[in-house]
Amino acid sequence: KVDPALRRTPGKITALGPAGHSFEAKPLRAPAYVPDQLRGWRLTMLAGERFGAAFEVKGNTESRITIDGPLDGLAVGDLFIVEETAK
Repeated sequence: KVDPALRRTPGKITALGPAGHSFEAKPLRAPAYVPDQLRGWRLTMLAGERFGAAFEVKGNTESRITIDGPLDGLAVGDLFIVEETAK
């Protein structure tokens, strides 16, 4: 069961950088991410080759998200949701 008090934000990958664990993204319902607000949240892919894959967010800037796994299979235009996890 999902706690309705936990925040969720859908987003879209806008650019993949060089090898690493981060990508450029934009939220679909907000102007920009708050830096490091997503740290510890779960990011789940909603479209693309990695559909259903889940990652932990290690950190973020206003437009870049760093995850705990490789970017293999992710592509520009893929959709995801980031969800606050119960602590």
